[in-house]
Amino acid sequence: MERGYVKIWRKSFDSVVFANKDLWYLWSWCLLKATYKTRYISVTTGKGEKVVKLCPGQFIFGRNSAASELKEKPTTIRRRIKKLEELGNISLKSDTHYTVISVCNWELYQSDDKKNGQATDTQMTGNGHPNDTNKKVKKVKNNNKTKFDPFLIKPDWFSEKDYKDMLSHRENKKAAKTERAIKTLLNEISKSLERGFTVKQCVDEMCNRNWTGFKDDWMKGRPQKDEGWT
Repeated sequence: MERGYVKIWRKSFDSVVFANKDLWYLWSWCLLKATYKTRYISVTTGKGEKVVKLCPGQFIFGRNSAASELKEKPTTIRRRIKKLEELGNISLKSDTHYTVISVCNWELYQSDDKKNGQATDTQMTGNGHPNDTNKKVKKVKNNNKTKFDPFLIKPDWFSEKDYKDMLSHRENKKAAKTERAIKTLLNEISKSLERGFTVKQCVDEMCNRNWTGFKDDWMKGRPQKDEGWT
């Protein structure tokens, strides 16, 4: 029975996760567990059952069931999941009964390809925090022209303040706010996050140097977040 597939990008070779076989194994498991379309899952709670909406790139996580499935100790699974969260590959939203894991930047890397009528699964191969996976890029008509709203693809790992600062800076410089331009910018910033920088550091560097864009290569030689920032 065909169950679809996920894409693995070759730049995974350069990721922190790929360098650690245990993290890579867990990361691959997360990609395969994530749903490729919106689903409604019934979850058992203390008061009965609750229906949970899962958007593309999300799945219900329990460390005990994951440990059983992956043949690891629950404490080991918990530690590695937290590491993936710290690296920005996933985000966790928990309550007292269950946890929803979202794969970061799912929509940013999602393909529109179809296979036998089924949507394909995609994922981010570096780091960065998940974009709300149920957001579809909406375009509105304004003066008979198509206008793109950059906030519709804002990743969760990008704070609203930093995102506004970045867009405001680009607007002042009269830089393009097309979907392609913003996605390219987010991709480059996510590369710097993987190497230990913060979003604020990347945006500050961009603004201080009066750049309209951002390249991860420009951060080489700069101190990382645990080394201070001046």
